[in-house]
Amino acid sequence: MANLNVNTIIRLACLVIETNCFVFDNKYYKQIRGGAMGSPFTMALANIYMYEWEQSLIQYQQARNELYG
Repeated sequence: MANLNVNTIIRLACLVIETNCFVFDNKYYKQIRGGAMGSPFTMALANIYMYEWEQSLIQYQQARNELYG
């Protein structure tokens, strides 16, 4: 396995996000916002985002004896 530093991973992630193209009605389009539906990479990014987002919510609810699920 190659040794990748954080900056390389970030650059590769940007490349994937910024060069997403698709075909609709026999025409090519470049997606300019968001990630491709069904893409394993987009799903991984969504999971990372949700993990970070959930952490403060979980702490908030634990302090008040509430549940999150």
